[in-house]
Amino acid sequence: MQFKLCSLVTAVQRNCDVSDAQFAGDYTLCVYLLKMREFCRWSKGLPLGDSMSSGEVGLWVDQREAYWEGLLDQDYLPVTIDGVDYPPLESEAINAQLLPQGYVYGGGLGRFSKPYFFLAELLSQEPLQGYTALVAGREYARELAAPPAMAQGTNIYIRRESLRRMLWEKVEEWRWRKRENAMARAIGCYSFDHDLEQALECMTQNELETVILHEIGEVVAGELLGNTWNEMLLTVSRTRRYLTTRTRHHCIFISPI
Repeated sequence: MQFKLCSLVTAVQRNCDVSDAQFAGDYTLCVYLLKMREFCRWSKGLPLGDSMSSGEVGLWVDQREAYWEGLLDQDYLPVTIDGVDYPPLESEAINAQLLPQGYVYGGGLGRFSKPYFFLAELLSQEPLQGYTALVAGREYARELAAPPAMAQGTNIYIRRESLRRMLWEKVEEWRWRKRENAMARAIGCYSFDHDLEQALECMTQNELETVILHEIGEVVAGELLGNTWNEMLLTVSRTRRYLTTRTRHHCIFISPI
């Protein structure tokens, strides 16, 4: 299984890279650079609290962009498991093979209709209010955006590692200015100044249920609105209005202990 996993990781990561090559230019420069810095940290396997020099990150970004240039016109690869090819967006069929082996796969369309893919270890699989919550742990393959949560049909995918990274980005962003706001009060509930790893772990664990319930709420809202919601998203896809629409409908609240 280890050899097969290695081949699967390679294929999924290539699809992630193709997606990034085609869509990374949709971000504003500031958002792009922030995401690339954390993507660099993930690629190098560095702890979240470790600092990286601007030169180190800049070199990695240059190399990544040069690599993407060669992928702009490439097609997405099928996901091959035990000799059977699956289209990369057929997450349910792929997970029917992977979940029993302790892995979880995600493939779908995210912000700006950007294809997203990930492959990770499966931490838990639990029924919840008519849905199945699939919590992913260590990520073996991911793309630049790495959304921490998404819903597909009756499956709710929670990427714990991505959620942890997103929370750290919020904490780090607040530390730059240290404004007296809601984020300051949320951070004050944790011991970030004494034990960053433990504080971040506690915050991540506390937010898991919030994220799962939010995704269920989004699915229910979509069902109540019928096709109106999806049609509206398609209309504003890959525009600035898409960000506003999704942000109002799809936000994560940081709650204290």
